[in-house]
Amino acid sequence: MGTKAKLLAWADAQVGHVGGEKYWREAFGWSGNGWPWCAVFCSDALKQTDTECKWFPSTVAFDRSNMDIIGDRWVEPYDLQAGDMVAFSWKNNPWSGDHVGIIREKLGNGYYKTVEGNVSDSCGIRYRRVSDGIIGGIRPFYSENVFTDVDDSTPHHVDIKWLKDNGIAKGYADGSYRPSAPLTRADCSTFLHRLAGTRIFTDVPDSSDISWMAVKGISQGFPDGTFRPNDAVKRADMAAFLYRMAGCPEFDDSSSFADVDDATPHAEAIRWLGSTGISKGYADGTFKPMAVLTRGDAAAFIRRAAAYVR
Repeated sequence: MGTKAKLLAWADAQVGHVGGEKYWREAFGWSGNGWPWCAVFCSDALKQTDTECKWFPSTVAFDRSNMDIIGDRWVEPYDLQAGDMVAFSWKNNPWSGDHVGIIREKLGNGYYKTVEGNVSDSCGIRYRRVSDGIIGGIRPFYSENVFTDVDDSTPHHVDIKWLKDNGIAKGYADGSYRPSAPLTRADCSTFLHRLAGTRIFTDVPDSSDISWMAVKGISQGFPDGTFRPNDAVKRADMAAFLYRMAGCPEFDDSSSFADVDDATPHAEAIRWLGSTGISKGYADGTFKPMAVLTRGDAAAFIRRAAAYVR
């Protein structure tokens, strides 16, 4: 499986070469008439670096109408990262891809440096904004974005991979994620701080994540003034953390769990999770508020909550 660094290095090496049909015919043996060679450029970048990516190889651009193939690898315009395949539409139609390229660098909010094939018959660097017609992209399966103990049979595997793709979970030194293990309060603080996107300094100890929880009022700690970082997170506590991150919004309390009433710790936060679909509970209709939250379930909660807390 290829790495992001390898693919970007390959793409960089093509810059300045003659692009378009003639180049791709002669250099890589692609054939056909009338194909958008920008897509062939992306396909070959993936092929040459042994990188898997849904939709590719392809000789046509991709768009939202291809979601049955692309699925959970689709990336929204403002969430693109280096190494993502990016699609453009110049017809003001978010469902119609006209051109594709590779994100080389994320420069700011909706502003990217790209490498593109078949631009004026050459491979070149471009600077693009979402307003230039970016409709989204596809995130390839890079080896650094995969945990060794997570596959398609793992519960919440899509959510766990999303945490990895978005830099929220980095896993253990052995490359694992350990989805069935309890989530500690320290690790929870790190995940939520990264989700909020407020980490600025790379040389500040991880204890700053816990301090951030206190400063923002996300965690109030225990009555004795402790945080207990090595304790496992209870499901009710996670509900409280996410509810506070969302600003304690008002909601339609039409969703309820069989084991949650007004006396349940963090009952309002738990009901908010149910009303938003962040938590779907168990098959028997319970939430199990005092049960330990596993790292797998935490991934599902965090991914679903991202739209509310970011």
